[in-house]
Amino acid sequence: MTVTMANELKPADTGLVCEPVGTHSSRTIMVAAVSQLFAVSAPSTPYEELRRLVLDENVLQKTSAAGRWETFRRLRELYALDPSVLVYRGLRFFWSLAPEEQPLLALLCALARDPVLLASASLVLSTAHGAALAKRDMEAHLAAAFPGRYSVEVLAGMTRRILSSWTQSGHLSGRSRKVRAAPKTGPASAAYALLLGHLEGARGDLLFDTSWMATLDTSTSQARMLAQEASRRGWINYLRAGNVVEIRFDRVLGAG
Repeated sequence: MTVTMANELKPADTGLVCEPVGTHSSRTIMVAAVSQLFAVSAPSTPYEELRRLVLDENVLQKTSAAGRWETFRRLRELYALDPSVLVYRGLRFFWSLAPEEQPLLALLCALARDPVLLASASLVLSTAHGAALAKRDMEAHLAAAFPGRYSVEVLAGMTRRILSSWTQSGHLSGRSRKVRAAPKTGPASAAYALLLGHLEGARGDLLFDTSWMATLDTSTSQARMLAQEASRRGWINYLRAGNVVEIRFDRVLGAG
């Protein structure tokens, strides 16, 4: 497979999504469902085969055809499910390497694909560890981010599911009362966050100062250590000489 050089990438090549699509109007990031689908497929499995597995084989064990279709549609919106899309290719590359980091990997991909979820990140990440995050505060935050776009009823449902998504990733805990927590971060999620920054256009040391890296909920020094560990394992190439930093993703972008 031929891989386009990074400086020639277009948004459609990367899989980054800029326009709201309303995924959280009916679903969360569905970590359990995407884990089930990835468990019965390979990183190179084509989109058409993933579609068949969900709709025809019912590998996600939905009780109706409508449920299968809606789940697949939302999984496609959040994760692309196409090996030619670089955000998905990166997700599948790191997925099996660090099972304990899979919830955070799923969230990172979903953030790149759902601008409404991405808009919620600043409120979640600015909430102090151990502090409560009220549903009404998230509703107000999203209403300000997308003025007049969603009705009160739709916004309430989206907020509930968005808070659930951040709970699945480990950034929040609790059921009715959401409390800020720390996600399980490691070299795989750090490398994937760096990749998302790279696809967005950041290079060198600026890759450690992106919204994706902020989602790791860790210090810059710790993030550098995780990047070094990912490089030591051969997942990425991380080179630092004085103030010069070079990070490459040859294995990730060449996989698929």
